[in-house]
Amino acid sequence: MTRLLTAIFFAAMILLTSAAHAEIKIYEGYGETYLGAAEEPDFAKMRARDAAVNDAKNKAVVDLMALALSKNLLLTEDEVFTILNNNAKLVDEPIFDDDTIEHSDKTTVIIFKARVKISVDTDELSNWLKMEQSRKDMLLDQNKTQQSLTDQDRQKIADLQRRAQNASSPEEIAQIKAEFKQLNDNYLALQKYISANEFFSHNRFDDALKLYDEAVALNPNFTYAYNNRGNAY
Repeated sequence: MTRLLTAIFFAAMILLTSAAHAEIKIYEGYGETYLGAAEEPDFAKMRARDAAVNDAKNKAVVDLMALALSKNLLLTEDEVFTILNNNAKLVDEPIFDDDTIEHSDKTTVIIFKARVKISVDTDELSNWLKMEQSRKDMLLDQNKTQQSLTDQDRQKIADLQRRAQNASSPEEIAQIKAEFKQLNDNYLALQKYISANEFFSHNRFDDALKLYDEAVALNPNFTYAYNNRGNAY
């Protein structure tokens, strides 16, 4: 009986010590985007949400880099951003708002705004250092790929929005709408790919496979999703 009580006592102490070191930090982010002439409102709202999430992560990187330094954890900015991309959680639902701006030339612009909060467990900083180097390299490569694809996606959207503003014929507008539809599908495929990578990083391979399948269904030319799906089998 005494041994049992002693074991329970030490187990409780370990749990309390772990809880004392763990800290969940909350970061707020803001993002906005305007609705293109040939664009769907729901798509623009999603882009505003993702801009807000990225803003929150950028704030978190600065804070977590300082925290890591104070704890003598040697982490690069790329490593901290990768940790965030694989472990940050959205707190509650995003808060959306919009403004309608009418210009003197009688054109109207709708701006979608989003506010979000993300949570981060600071223990993930030290957990990263315990990870095998090969796994860290894989996650860093995934993160760089995600960022590159996201930047390309933003550039394509900006180009289409400029074309939509200058479109003069019904045929040209119809073509731009069709291209926006394809961009929407590719955008959703990218979001599923990013979520699948997060599942993959936590060894939840069945969940990752499901999302990789959905990503390639939306974008049959999504090479990175095909490759990562193969790695998840």
